[in-house]
Amino acid sequence: MKAVINQLIDDFHERELPALIPRDRKFAEIKGKADADIGMRRSGKTWFRYQKMTELSVATGTIVTWDEEMELDGGIDMVPAWKWLLR
Repeated sequence: MKAVINQLIDDFHERELPALIPRDRKFAEIKGKADADIGMRRSGKTWFRYQKMTELSVATGTIVTWDEEMELDGGIDMVPAWKWLLR
């Protein structure tokens, strides 16, 4: 059973990222300031942020999430808030 669970976890981390669904939202982008994106759980906030970062051709960045952790294409890290606070 442990081998099956480990394989499922490995498969999850090796999968391709899903195609982005363009979000039609705007930020009050203030130069030199961080943007915050709040909303209901599982509503696409993280992927919207990823979309914005790819649109702006950001070389590296960190998205602080509630509990998700992964490394996205282009040097963008998703880090849970508790882990980010311990850096």
